[in-house]
Amino acid sequence: VAKTAEPITSGVPLASGVLSQVGQVRLLQGQTELPAQFEALALWPNGSIRWLLLHCQANLPAAGSAAVVLQTGTAPSPVSGITVTNGASAITVNPGASEFSFSKNELRINDRYFEVTSGGTTYRAVPLASAWEVEESGPLQGTIRTEGGWYQGASRLGTSLVGFRARMTFFRNQQYLRVRLTMQN
Repeated sequence: VAKTAEPITSGVPLASGVLSQVGQVRLLQGQTELPAQFEALALWPNGSIRWLLLHCQANLPAAGSAAVVLQTGTAPSPVSGITVTNGASAITVNPGASEFSFSKNELRINDRYFEVTSGGTTYRAVPLASAWEVEESGPLQGTIRTEGGWYQGASRLGTSLVGFRARMTFFRNQQYLRVRLTMQN
């Protein structure tokens, strides 16, 4: 199946001295610059970038591959994309193709709650209002995180040690998101 603007994330190792700042690297597919988002993950002792995190979107042919080139020494073109608004009671993420809004006192997507059943009782994920955080806010990818406990009304599942952490990642011009839910015990 051919993919259009498929989100891709990769770590790129670099030799010492090759790249000193993320504002001097761009990604090319053929002669076309791809919208990309970069972050330095690790540095060499001389301050140059050792590991570069790359987020991009590429067109991929069915059952095929596509070559891309990381070009250093040239500033990338500006990229518009994801906007994140972190308000007092809600977080809104607009990746361009849709909009996602989260009330800080509940965890639900498209009117669907996150629930778990234990001992025949269904508990709903209830985040701590103060636990919402914007972890990444870039033009191609954004991630928000929250954590909390499992409740049925005022009754909590287990002790305060039983909880969850949810990370929601959004992609530029996509109508979907990726959710990683971690149960904590």
